[in-house]
Amino acid sequence: MLAKRTDNRTFHLGRCMFRNERFTRLEPLLSNAGDGWVAVTDRRRTFPDAGSVFTLDRPAVGSSEGSLWLFRCEPNGRGGEDRFVAVDLHEPKEILDFGFADAETARRAVVERGLDLPHTPTREVVVVFAVDRAVRLELARSEIDGLWRPAADVALETLEVHRFDPARHRGARIGRRAFLLPAAEFEAPSGTIDWSLDLVFLPKVLRRIRRTIPLQSGGELATISLRTIERLVTALRDGEMLAGDPHSNEAMLARLRDATPVLSASLTAATELGDTLLQLPAVQTRLQEEIAALHARTVADLRRELQPMVRAEIEVEEAAARAVLRDLEEQVAAAAARRDESRRELAELSREREEHRTGLAGDVEALLTTVARTADAFRQTTDVAVRFGIADAAAEAAAPWSVPAMETGEDLEATNLAAALTARERSAGFRQGALVELDAVARSGGIPVLFGEEAERFIEAYAACVSGGLARRMALDPATLGLDDLWRQSVGGGPTVLARAWSSAVRNPQRVELVVLDDLDAALECLWLPRLVARLSSPHRPSNLLVLATLMESGPERGPSLEVLRSAVPILAGAEAGAAAAAVASNPPAPTRLVFVAPPPVDPASLQRLAVDLVQSPGIDPATAVRAAALLRSALPTMGADAAFAFARDAAIQIRARTHADPGGSALERSFARLARRNSSPRT
Repeated sequence: MLAKRTDNRTFHLGRCMFRNERFTRLEPLLSNAGDGWVAVTDRRRTFPDAGSVFTLDRPAVGSSEGSLWLFRCEPNGRGGEDRFVAVDLHEPKEILDFGFADAETARRAVVERGLDLPHTPTREVVVVFAVDRAVRLELARSEIDGLWRPAADVALETLEVHRFDPARHRGARIGRRAFLLPAAEFEAPSGTIDWSLDLVFLPKVLRRIRRTIPLQSGGELATISLRTIERLVTALRDGEMLAGDPHSNEAMLARLRDATPVLSASLTAATELGDTLLQLPAVQTRLQEEIAALHARTVADLRRELQPMVRAEIEVEEAAARAVLRDLEEQVAAAAARRDESRRELAELSREREEHRTGLAGDVEALLTTVARTADAFRQTTDVAVRFGIADAAAEAAAPWSVPAMETGEDLEATNLAAALTARERSAGFRQGALVELDAVARSGGIPVLFGEEAERFIEAYAACVSGGLARRMALDPATLGLDDLWRQSVGGGPTVLARAWSSAVRNPQRVELVVLDDLDAALECLWLPRLVARLSSPHRPSNLLVLATLMESGPERGPSLEVLRSAVPILAGAEAGAAAAAVASNPPAPTRLVFVAPPPVDPASLQRLAVDLVQSPGIDPATAVRAAALLRSALPTMGADAAFAFARDAAIQIRARTHADPGGSALERSFARLARRNSSPRT
């Protein structure tokens, strides 16, 4: 309890008016009248003549201007304008009142966070908490954040707690600052409290706990568990002493007792104590401070090192950009000039076009008149040629089936090709997928060899889909001995049907040129067929040139060589049951002309899948692999992925191994088997 002194001397609280090493004057601000401070309102009257008190005492002499001091006044025995002199000087104690806040709240504000004071506090302060409890501290200002915290030499582990009477200190203040009365002093402490930092306190608690008997190595509570925490909570609640000094234990228990109800209420929450210790605010605050300081230093270092280089690079890039901008401006100006010139030329061309259009109308009218007269003259000449028996001379120059007439039918986009082929198969009564397979082989650069009773109808149906119903026919005979005989006629040296179709395909890359090599087995195909297949599979062939072949239904005893025909793909042209009725009853679709577009390349995943199939088949040569890839590329746009893989594999790989077999598998396998039986049957 604060006690009143026995003497009744009046103390004053004033500030130093100036700094001097020999003397100074104090300006009285408060006076102690009985049990409280009273403000000094009329200083000149109370302390004549200047309203200040002269002093030569060392504590105040040399102190900074504005510092506060407690002092008594005595008359000045030396005379002069200073009637009073200050004696018994000592520093006051400032009161930091936290009101109803508990001890932990006050500790965290003063010790952990620090005080942000607008003034310099007195050397020793009195921290009041819980209304009537107080501790004495010496504060020091942190050089890191500028906040006031307890000085380093203060023993925070065992602070003495005193009783404090707030009623005696409700007098006048200096601004918002309150000060302890000089006529009162602290009685004996009522206890101690531990205000050490969390970073120091919690490890200390753990060390104390480890030194207790139940928690020693091998004890029943050696492992932290719910039971361990329950025993600790009970010990804290009942005030059970831990190993160590009694006074320090009392301060420690006083601080821990505030947390005991919370730990007792939930043992499950107490299991998180370890994690909480690792997430101490003090540690996190220190880490954040260090990270912020390191970040600031790093940014400063980078700015100092990189700023000149970055500025130089920006200047270089800016100069280059300005040069480009000037160049672009010059180009824009030149383009604008060319635009104006082009507009003038366009106006001149428009004027000339109108003039030419007017003159052209007259020329066309005259031309039509001339054409009509020429047609009349031609008819008259034809009549004369018929009369004298020379009308067939021109027709004998080339066979009518080798020179197609004008194309008919509408354009067919490549995306609609599969649907058109399927519709044509259905209307003609062919096996489903027959024309689709024929198309895939032809577009891959291979030669589909058609045989069977329905070969001609196959050709007509396929031509109706891709070339408007038109196909160039080239009949082969025993005079076809070499590959060059397919390009130049043996008699006369003129171009063959294949040569003319090749040239037409080059000139019109979007139009399909369909060529049929009739009676393949009438010529010595073993001399040139493999080479022809190789040429058609090479990049030299126009991709819009499609070549088919047929076999003789009856002819010489020698049949086609199966080994040679393996270079091509034989297709049995047969009809399904009811094909005749379907062909008569159905209304076939109108002829169409395919707008030819080369198929896109096969994606790597599909090529990898094909490669796996090739590796599993023995004896695969590079030519067979290339052929399989070409078949897959041409089949994917018109078949499903699985069907395209099966078709490419059968046509390029598996069929070669089963040519002489008689399987019941795919249509290609049946075609090879049928061709093998036809070749082995006796000729009549």
